Amino acid sequence: MASYHVKVAELAENMAIKSHAPSLQRDFVVVVRQTRCDPKTGKFLTEYKNINVLVGAASAITSIRQEVEKFMTEFGGSFTPEWKV
Repeated sequence: MASYHVKVAELAENMAIKSHAPSLQRDFVVVVRQTRCDPKTGKFLTEYKNINVLVGAASAITSIRQEVEKFMTEFGGSFTPEWKV
């Protein structure tokens, strides 16, 4: 999770995002973590869901979404993206 915070800070400096952000009325991300335990095996399974909410001009949403999707693909991991636009 620590590396995720570092990468998100880098994403916040992305000029393509910064240039379109003023056109958004609302823009936030919720990271949901769910952990389950299998009592038969004693193993834990942790899932992360990345919920992105963008409200505003369609052109800004499209541009920012492309940059965020690129970031999530390059970051990898077990994040499941969900978009609310």
